[in-house]
Amino acid sequence: MVPRWTAVETILGRCWKLRDGAVVALLGYGGLRRSEVVALDVGDYDADFGLRRVKGKGGYEAAVALPEVARTILDEYLERERPAARFDEPLFLVRYKKWAGSGRCAAWTAIESGSSSRTWGGVPASPSLTRMPSAMRAQHD
Repeated sequence: MVPRWTAVETILGRCWKLRDGAVVALLGYGGLRRSEVVALDVGDYDADFGLRRVKGKGGYEAAVALPEVARTILDEYLERERPAARFDEPLFLVRYKKWAGSGRCAAWTAIESGSSSRTWGGVPASPSLTRMPSAMRAQHD
């Protein structure tokens, strides 16, 4: 079963921070793995296309077109939270808290909080689930 686009939109609505929304947009609309998201640099993003270069498993590199909705989310994130970022800097910075806490990414927490049964659009939530909407056409309502 493939999650519906409405599930991606619901999860985006749960993201309070622009950074988390940008991560979810890349996972849901781009079909990227978490490791691919954290490997992105600012220069890998093109506002008119999507991602110029995604470093995948086994050193494989590919361009990934993103829909306008995902590019809009990334544009807003870069404009408001990373306006002075150089092209060779990481797209997403890690900010560590001084106190011990859950080390989980807030974006992944938003995905997991989709329901008490940990499903995303009726599909059990898992890290590889976010690749499904891009790899296969998501079901429309």
